[in-house]
Amino acid sequence: MNKTIDDVFDLLKNQSALKKIELVNSVSPECEIYADSRMTVSILLNLITNGIKFTPNNGKIEVSATRSDSYWHVSVSDTGIGMEQDEINNLFRIDKKIYNLGTEDEPGSGYGLLLTKEFVENNNGTIIVASEKNKGTVFTFSFPVYKSIASEQITD
Repeated sequence: MNKTIDDVFDLLKNQSALKKIELVNSVSPECEIYADSRMTVSILLNLITNGIKFTPNNGKIEVSATRSDSYWHVSVSDTGIGMEQDEINNLFRIDKKIYNLGTEDEPGSGYGLLLTKEFVENNNGTIIVASEKNKGTVFTFSFPVYKSIASEQITD
């Protein structure tokens, strides 16, 4: 997972540098998820791009992860403008068009989050969001822990 995050950070380094936003990868090396790699890249790209869009200059975006028994919970947190509860309630609804400008008037429709949710769910995962106006947002998606075939013991 670390290489994937670093690759996404590399893709977004110029965009984050324009706003002097620090990108931090706090995910431990043992974080290995069971998910489609292209969809995982798209999920991270969308969440981090949104973080950049809605975080003022000199902010911070951090990717971290915690593990439960069978899932890795990957969080993308930012020090951005945050959202009100009614905005959060409508984030993943196709019937509610959300059009918000970023801190530098960057356009956004919210459709990327619909795709993100679809990609997460297509990989047997879940996604949640926590946010507070003027304090930031945390998106957490959870994917099953990667298990190699060699680590699975077959017994008769």
